[in-house]
Parts: sequence; structure tokens; C-alpha cells
Amino acid sequence: MDLNYLAHTTRLHLWDITYTRYISQELFSCQWWTIVAFLAGMYTLWWKLVDKSRLRELLLQGSFIAVSAAMVDVFGVSRVLWQYEIRLFPISPAVFPLDYTAFPIGV
Repeated sequence: MDLNYLAHTTRLHLWDITYTRYISQELFSCQWWTIVAFLAGMYTLWWKLVDKSRLRELLLQGSFIAVSAAMVDVFGVSRVLWQYEIRLFPISPAVFPLDYTAFPIGV
């Protein structure tokens, strides 16, 4: 049997399991709403406190931090060093809330 075919069918099966779990257990759960509220609060707070005259520089620095954090996160999740129980979207790894919001805004 071709290993590429086996890897592909395994990924398809994993996607089916992941999506079914997301729809039945994660979506609209209390933890999911907590993530949504956290993101809305972070963006609102950032918009009120950001120095809008330096917006270009801050967005560039935030983008660098987000990409760096996402690379570390993808490595950790793919090597099964850690995992996320609740995802905002049914993608894996679930990097959006922390890597693209909390780290760039917090730093």
C-alpha cells in the first residue's frame, strides 16, 4: 500500500473526528464563548489604548510576534508536546486566539 495514500486517508479520518467533536462538544460551549469574549475584549482594549500615530510600526512588530508564536505553536502541537481542548475554529492546530491575538497585543 502506498504510504502517501495511507497518510492522506488517515488525515481525512482525523478531520472527520475533529469536525464531529468540534460541532458536538466545542462550538458554543462555555469555553468557546469565553474565548470569543476574551478576543473581543483584547481587541477593544488594544484599540482604545494603542498609539494610533505609531500604528504601522506596532502592527509590523505585532505581525512578527504573531508569526514567531505561531511557528512555535505549530511545532509544539505537531510534535504532540501540548494540545488545545477548545478551538475557536475547527482547524488544527488551534493557534488563532493566543498566537494571533494575545501575544502580539500583550507584548
